[in-house]
Amino acid sequence: MSRTIFFLPVRYLAVALLALLVSGVSASADSKEPTIGDLPIAVHPLSGLWWLKTVYDEAGEPIWSGGGGMGEGLDETITMEVRFSGEIDTLAACNSYFGSFGPADDDRVALDPPQMMTTRIMCWGEYPPVVRFERIARFERDRIELRLFDAQGLPIATYIDIYRMRRELEKALGSN
Repeated sequence: MSRTIFFLPVRYLAVALLALLVSGVSASADSKEPTIGDLPIAVHPLSGLWWLKTVYDEAGEPIWSGGGGMGEGLDETITMEVRFSGEIDTLAACNSYFGSFGPADDDRVALDPPQMMTTRIMCWGEYPPVVRFERIARFERDRIELRLFDAQGLPIATYIDIYRMRRELEKALGSN
């Protein structure tokens, strides 16, 4: 009985704390920056769930296009998740890649540390080329697209914001 009395208030406290946190996440009227209560949440400018649209070679020429393979028949869907902190999770071939973008300064950003970690699984068959994250020096982001560039301004990869594209398609199709 004493054990039940102890756990019951802890459960209620945990549920109340979770409800407070969820209901307190908002953006103030003066700013689009999210907050928890009055505390601002740092959101990395590249955060989101992204679908890989195009991979470019070191000369800036497209070598792969998402889901179409630029004629090679490589019908792969590759996504990249960038968390609020800048941490990256993505998949290339049958291996997962993990890393982190450092702080963004205007349109400049780089990996921090400057390499990605990966699983080392032997992949059979043909797979799309790997995005060369270590070359990223600059980005452009608009409502739907994220373009990554090297220090010379050559494109590295283009991604599509999955959730924003979904909303735009739903608006265009008239379904809410």
